[in-house]
Amino acid sequence: MNIIDKDSPDIICLTEIFSKYTNLPLDETTIKSPTILQTFLKRDVVIYIKNTINAEIEELPSPFQEYSSSMIKLSGNDNLLVCCVYRSPNSSNENNNLNYLIDIMENTHTSHVLLVGDFNYKEIDWEKQMSSTGPNHPSTKFLETIRDKLLSQHVISPTRYRENQTPSTLDLIFTNDEEMVQDITYGSGLGKSDHITLSFKLICYTETAQENQKLTQRNFFKGHYEEIKKSIADIDCNHLDSIQDVDVAWNYLTDQLKIIIEKCIPANKGSNSNNRRNRELREISKPNGEYTKTNKESADTLNKYFASVFVKDEDAVTPPFRRRHQQEAIVNTNISEVAVLKAIKRTNPNKSPGPDNLHPKCIFETAEEIKVPLRIIFKKSLESSKLPLPWKEAIATPIHKKGSKKDPSNYRPISLTSVPSIIMQRIIRVEIIAYMDIHNLLTPHQHGFRTGKSCVTQLLESMENWISSLDSGENVDVIYLNFSKAFDKVSHKFLLHKLDQYGISGKLLGWIKAFLNNMVQRVSINGVTSESVPVTSVVPQGSVLGPTLFLIYVNDMPDMLNCTIKLFADDIKMYRQDLQNNINQYATPVTSPALIKDKIIIENIQRRATKRIPSLKHLSYHDRLKELGLPTLEYRRERADIIQTYKILNKLDILETGTLFQETGRTTTRGHSRKIYKRPFRLNKTGNFYSNRVINIWNSLPEEVISAPSINAFKSRINKHWNHHPAKFRPTFY
Repeated sequence: MNIIDKDSPDIICLTEIFSKYTNLPLDETTIKSPTILQTFLKRDVVIYIKNTINAEIEELPSPFQEYSSSMIKLSGNDNLLVCCVYRSPNSSNENNNLNYLIDIMENTHTSHVLLVGDFNYKEIDWEKQMSSTGPNHPSTKFLETIRDKLLSQHVISPTRYRENQTPSTLDLIFTNDEEMVQDITYGSGLGKSDHITLSFKLICYTETAQENQKLTQRNFFKGHYEEIKKSIADIDCNHLDSIQDVDVAWNYLTDQLKIIIEKCIPANKGSNSNNRRNRELREISKPNGEYTKTNKESADTLNKYFASVFVKDEDAVTPPFRRRHQQEAIVNTNISEVAVLKAIKRTNPNKSPGPDNLHPKCIFETAEEIKVPLRIIFKKSLESSKLPLPWKEAIATPIHKKGSKKDPSNYRPISLTSVPSIIMQRIIRVEIIAYMDIHNLLTPHQHGFRTGKSCVTQLLESMENWISSLDSGENVDVIYLNFSKAFDKVSHKFLLHKLDQYGISGKLLGWIKAFLNNMVQRVSINGVTSESVPVTSVVPQGSVLGPTLFLIYVNDMPDMLNCTIKLFADDIKMYRQDLQNNINQYATPVTSPALIKDKIIIENIQRRATKRIPSLKHLSYHDRLKELGLPTLEYRRERADIIQTYKILNKLDILETGTLFQETGRTTTRGHSRKIYKRPFRLNKTGNFYSNRVINIWNSLPEEVISAPSINAFKSRINKHWNHHPAKFRPTFY
């Protein structure tokens, strides 16, 4: 029992404990400290759980008998259902009973599920999630059950090795959350067993004393806003305007607002409701190889890592960058009450407040009243090229990207800053974008963070070029690039130089410089914050102005490369006839499947999801969709194609490629007035590309549909016209 002695696991699950291969047998003296919860004596399945864990036997009313299960109490109302099973490889009835057991487990409605054991389904390739057998085979039915229950299976390597036999994956780990299992280790078997052992880390939500502290919070969604509006209207704005220094003015305003909030926003006494996304950030790898043990340690470790990628450019030589504008520069911003009000109305009241605790709900509800004092602050800030000190602080939330959750490099920071600062950024961003657009300063190859452009428009332009080349017998090679830590490594010095060369100067450039420089950042995990670190580079992710500044920073890339380049923020593809081709991005008009087998796989996602509705699970897929009024994914892809075509033809989506569609220009008595010319193509795969497959559908529409005056009117008319579409509730390929 070396693995038990070495790792001291909290939970141990064993099957076939009296098998002729393991030659144990086990009893309570074999495993020190854990307590047997339950034992079934058919093939002998047992779970051991440490005494320190609050666990009870959980009886599941199922005809499947060879299992052991326990319910473990987690934090709050959460529970973990642990179930260990053994399925004989020779019993088909047992398979049906096992599927029923999994149904029963789902009906416990527990927050966390762990299902492990020896399942003996050698026919299933778990890496491909496919069975090598027919649709009625037990393995196929089991796989469908797992898919219907939305369980994740974590073991993909073989777990049984027998002489003269192909190794097989029989011992499995299922959870209802794909992030619950980490660091699976494949160990040697117990006794003489030909099965290996599996050990892993199970991630469950547990409270600590720190996280369970009672905090005084205010419920801004139950505020007395009529009274708040009157109180804000009574703030002495003449006195506020007479204060010269923007920091002093901001402190005066926030002092007044805090008094009003304390009076009019009810306080709640409740537990600190933390985002569970961060609940397991207590074990982060430190530079010395050790792991953090507290939220404070994790927050400090992550913040130091985030700061380590910043660029220090005080002594850097600014690279040559020629002036890009011949027109009058933009040196200021008109901050009117109308502009302030419009920016406030675009604020999401459900978002979190920044470090100054001014809640967006409060600002949104009092927009008419608070626009006046905010405008005064904004004008002072712009005139002095100075931001109030609280606007210079960002609280970063670490967001996991991929890979091990212990590695700090697998996280990116998303910042929360002062809501009034975000409102002012929104006003300035509108002015900058308008200036850049009027003078055609932004490259048409950039599709990120721009009105009328998206990942779809970028992909359509690219693939239209590729399809045309392929159909002409040419090769197209593509290189994909992604900037490492792109937003974190933006040199403030270089960015400000580029802004000036684009004609953004004067007080506006001074304000942007103040916005970028002397920022400080803290990381917050479960309400615990790190020490502050200076931010020496970065356009803040989570800010409003940051993405626009990044677009300007990389705007000249297409001018520097001898090939076609398409950008979506920091994602880049370069292509011409002597690069390498590979594309795998998602957007329905671009990635609509051509093969029936692919259409079935995609449709099965919705098929399984609708089957989970208890009152509809007995109905066929067709009847479930009709009952729900939910169209097939096949129908929705075709509808998305047509909507995209309307947007392109009516210039609602802007594509550089002018040859995507060519209208015939002919008016006939049949059909409508905006028919598209259908080009000949040489390759079959060319015909399934969006710009070809959509033509017959578009040309068959009636005039009253294609002549819709707006996109919403078009959607309404196509819905009515396609009310009896053959694929609406029944896929055509089944």
